[in-house]
Amino acid sequence: MKVKVGVNLSELSREQLDLLVQTTKDVLESIRQEVTQVDFWNKLPVQKRLKGHIVSHRLAAFRDNAALFGKRMALGQKIMELAFHLYGPRPGLAPLR
Repeated sequence: MKVKVGVNLSELSREQLDLLVQTTKDVLESIRQEVTQVDFWNKLPVQKRLKGHIVSHRLAAFRDNAALFGKRMALGQKIMELAFHLYGPRPGLAPLR
């Protein structure tokens, strides 16, 4: 899935850039906290809760930006896919205890 938002970062105000940076930090922290749960990637309801949290709470910060806000569901899905690639289970590695 390719998500095109149509926002040029150079067109954002300082306030919008600050919001983007803070929201990115918040999303990453939410992901880091959740993926530490035992078998997170095997628990679909827990994954859906995280995605819902990202979409409804974190990305809602962009409600004034129609290009971003209108695509928040697709962005949430893409964020979850990236999180899986970064934090997903690694074949051949024993789970941390």
